Amino acid sequence: LALIIGVLQTVVLVTPPDSAIALRPWPGPSTLLLGLSVIGAAAYAADGLRARVTRADFNLMQPIGFLVALLAIAAPAASAVLWAPVATGELRKAPISAVPAFVAADAVSPQAPRTIVLRQDSAGRVRYSLINGTGPRLGDADVAPSAAVWVPIDALVADLASGRGGDEVTGLSAYGIRYVLLAAGTSTELIPVLDGEPGLRRLSSAGGEVLWRIAGTTSRARIIAGEEQTSIGVNDGSDLTVSPYIDQGLPDGTGPRSLVIGTTPDPAWRAVAITPTTGEAVGLPAVAVDGPSGWSQAFATPEGTPQVLVEFNSSARSRWLWIQFGVLALLIVLALPSRRKADLDSEDAVASGGIGIASTSGAFVMAGPGGGERALAPAPMPGPVSEAEIASASDAGPEPDIEPVATDPEPVSTDPEPVSTDPEPAIAMEPDSEPDLTPGPMSSTESEERS
Repeated sequence: LALIIGVLQTVVLVTPPDSAIALRPWPGPSTLLLGLSVIGAAAYAADGLRARVTRADFNLMQPIGFLVALLAIAAPAASAVLWAPVATGELRKAPISAVPAFVAADAVSPQAPRTIVLRQDSAGRVRYSLINGTGPRLGDADVAPSAAVWVPIDALVADLASGRGGDEVTGLSAYGIRYVLLAAGTSTELIPVLDGEPGLRRLSSAGGEVLWRIAGTTSRARIIAGEEQTSIGVNDGSDLTVSPYIDQGLPDGTGPRSLVIGTTPDPAWRAVAITPTTGEAVGLPAVAVDGPSGWSQAFATPEGTPQVLVEFNSSARSRWLWIQFGVLALLIVLALPSRRKADLDSEDAVASGGIGIASTSGAFVMAGPGGGERALAPAPMPGPVSEAEIASASDAGPEPDIEPVATDPEPVSTDPEPVSTDPEPAIAMEPDSEPDLTPGPMSSTESEERS
């Protein structure tokens, strides 16, 4: 099943929510499942293999099995050796940051600007990447925005690469983009086009990379009051997941104005304004902003210089994480081996339905056919015999003489004995009295007969 799914993933094209281009899914999970199945099958086959090979005579299957095991071990190593020479473009040594050092340092500042990286191939096609911070990180693809967010940026990049000289630079600055970087190894046809673009200023050109800076307000968060824009810093530019996202006082202002935080709209965003004089906290309503910044989450801000607190309510995510942790803990508990209770009964006695008796320290445990157990009190052990008891036993007189009994067998009568039809007399017994079971004196004849 894992092999079939992996093969299908290499031929089927799907369009992910954050892309407008159909892509082939990554067959990594299917490959991992296939590898786990192969390892499990090999472990099951190797269980007791040595004993089976030792008992079996030499046959053709033994060298064939050895060759199969050798090929299974050599195949991954051979694949790595054959892949290394052709992996020059896929695997290379590179710095951890995808942008120059001073750009990476500016990206983690309170203004947290973005960088757009352009690549042009020999066919003239332009591709771009929007980078937050120092570069892509593990997990960014799992929280990427929808494809609808990229549509306006596609148009802006197309206008920028064409050299039309319109308002595409202003549109890019509304997304918090401060730097435009032409990646190394791409076509140089874009360099003169970008040099002549209004609002771009070249900063450096080294190692095949060319860097430009966009003029104007390019911070991620900003205050918009009509045509005027003021930069606002975030709480931690190096980690934008820190809560609160923004916690600072706004510049003094009058009239209607909006706080644009530079993220996609989401109902989980909350903003509160705290009045410095009274300390009263007032929730800020979410609003839609006209113009290039209309893509971002925004809040209406009051006049004056209030302290604004913006945070993202991630309680739903935390709840799902706790549910996943509980499921994982339950699976671990269910996978633990069970503890068996020690069986005191012998297997033969339990199998035959008999009774097994075990003695431990003078006590006895009896197990019946039903599997139940009950303890029996130990019998009292005889103590030492005193001299008075020995003397009383010697005064009792000599033991009675016992005459030998004939050993000849008596003839057995074959005649049937008459059966009496008279009922046996009932023994009357008083209600409060018990029968006297104490033996009385025996005559010499009874003693001889019993002997």
